[in-house]
Amino acid sequence: MPEELIIEHCSPTLAGIKTGKFALIYLYRPDHLKKDLKNPQALSLLKKMGYEAKNPECCIVQLVRHLKDEESFPHEIGLFLGYPPSDVECFMKHPRRGVKYSGCWKAYSDPEEAKKLFVRFRKCTEIYQKMNQSGKSLAQLAVRTG
Repeated sequence: MPEELIIEHCSPTLAGIKTGKFALIYLYRPDHLKKDLKNPQALSLLKKMGYEAKNPECCIVQLVRHLKDEESFPHEIGLFLGYPPSDVECFMKHPRRGVKYSGCWKAYSDPEEAKKLFVRFRKCTEIYQKMNQSGKSLAQLAVRTG
């Protein structure tokens, strides 16, 4: 996958401000995912969907199985991409009802916070694209955390 595509779709994750992005690869921050999946609402959703939720790596393996084996798309994937659990749950129940704002995902619970995040992600992507065009490699753009 060319660097430009990874930067276009994964800049907020590379910068350390978003958990992940699903394309043909799943690029994620393990520490972010661990924190996201500890959320009680996220844990409850995962358990309802048949996840053991022992640890993030186990959940990823189960998600891959769901992607391969299920006829319907596993919308719980939003939890692995850093979407608010309340928005994931609302989307799973009623995808068209109650949407307050739409951007990287459909926001049902906190449209103002979602708008701020969407602007932040868009700005991050623009900055990363410019930095890549000026010669920075993908490895140089990935922010080290922890």
